[in-house]
Amino acid sequence: MGMLSRCTMIYLSHTVIAVLLLYYIHPIYGHSGYAGRYPPLINTNNNSSSIKTHDIPPPSSVDIDSFYDSKPFQFAKSIPVSISFPAEELSPPFTFADKSHHRWKIKVFSAGALSLSLIFDTWWIPEGAEVYVYNSQQIVLGAFTAATSSSQHAHAFKTSPLQGDYLVIEYVSPPHVKCSPKIHISRIVYGYKHVPFLETSLPQQQDSHSSEISRNQRIFSKKKRHQHSGRCNVDLSCDIAGIDWSNEARSVAVLLTDENQMYCTGVLLNNVLHDGRQLLLTVSVKAYHCTKSSHLATDIVMFNHQRRTCNGYSKNKLTPYSDTLHGLKWLAGSPISDFALLEIQEPIPSKYNVYLAGWSTIEAPVPPFVGIHHPSGDYKKLSIYDGHLIPACWSECPLKGHWKVERWTRGTTEPGSSGSPLFDANHRVVGQLHGGRSSCRNIRGQDVYGSFNTSWRSGLEAFLDPKNQAITTGAIQIDGVYLNRIKSKIQRDST
Repeated sequence: MGMLSRCTMIYLSHTVIAVLLLYYIHPIYGHSGYAGRYPPLINTNNNSSSIKTHDIPPPSSVDIDSFYDSKPFQFAKSIPVSISFPAEELSPPFTFADKSHHRWKIKVFSAGALSLSLIFDTWWIPEGAEVYVYNSQQIVLGAFTAATSSSQHAHAFKTSPLQGDYLVIEYVSPPHVKCSPKIHISRIVYGYKHVPFLETSLPQQQDSHSSEISRNQRIFSKKKRHQHSGRCNVDLSCDIAGIDWSNEARSVAVLLTDENQMYCTGVLLNNVLHDGRQLLLTVSVKAYHCTKSSHLATDIVMFNHQRRTCNGYSKNKLTPYSDTLHGLKWLAGSPISDFALLEIQEPIPSKYNVYLAGWSTIEAPVPPFVGIHHPSGDYKKLSIYDGHLIPACWSECPLKGHWKVERWTRGTTEPGSSGSPLFDANHRVVGQLHGGRSSCRNIRGQDVYGSFNTSWRSGLEAFLDPKNQAITTGAIQIDGVYLNRIKSKIQRDST
């Protein structure tokens, strides 16, 4: 039997796993803390000439400026590349744990980048092999294994951003694996704005690229100074007002979309069946293109992207954390209220402890109202409005299927907040953010949210009440619940 046939048998015998898995590992040193069987050799000098380096020219300042004020929050620029896995360049076997393993590394460098991520248009890992991606701080993504591959076809895949201007991709294969992976990098995503969850200190870089780094840092230095959202934002984890909204906060997520270039916000919703379906409400493709250019199957969702503790609001003592998932599926959307309903394909782990928010189709929501969102890709913020909502919109939605927040009582919204939920006094979602002029530089500016009531009549009903169990006269009001509680109940009922 030839090599191709044998590989085909292994390939097709792999159990079908329809979701993509991503493990985020905190900095690891030596062989501690890795998620795979064969840890990456990251103690070696990754600046060494022994590693093949792909030097990618950074985007021009003209390209960056054209996106700088875009919505939602655009922090990076996707750059086309063509980098294939060179099977013939597999290194001689390394001896590790009394077994021989093949290893292969490449380094992707782009001068002056604040962060980098990778997009693969071809991705298939044979059973038993592992792939790691890591940066200069030894922050590691992986192990990526056959579980991240389709059982039938190589497919698209992408990684979360890592801080710094280079990434190392390391492939590890034990001797019994006879097949070569199918890996092709089609784009790198060059981060030109700071995003808070990536902000840690980088070592000074002294190498042949130092002059190029300095040149690009000068080009983008003006943009680098704006590292966080505006100062008038209210940090949900560090303000007394956030205590009453800690449950709802666990339903709000960051969406990393449009080839890893943009951030939006979304919210997990409960449904009438209370079956734990992973339904995510955000803004429509018609508004600021949150998902228009995205490959939804590989888009990334981050929960719990907020400050864990405040310790007197000392920035040096704040500890962020976030929990990451791959894969979305489009279910419904409408330009009338500019909503999109997506389904998260990867099962949400119990340790994420996410909340499924309640919602209401009431036609006159009761104040005060609270928006929970991620302005400028920042940690979770809270905005409060004590006034009444007014049916409104602009030329994009003449049917007035929106609510207008005339002026926030506290806080504001910014690019990146798009798609975030607006809760009424009963802690139920009544809309998602479409857009507006509110910001810390324009505290009198208004914001406009797509009306949940309008969205319900424009397609939400089919997924939030698929068996038509809700009362059809009057407003429908569903309370929120923790996903783990639903899972426990389902498990009890099945035994």
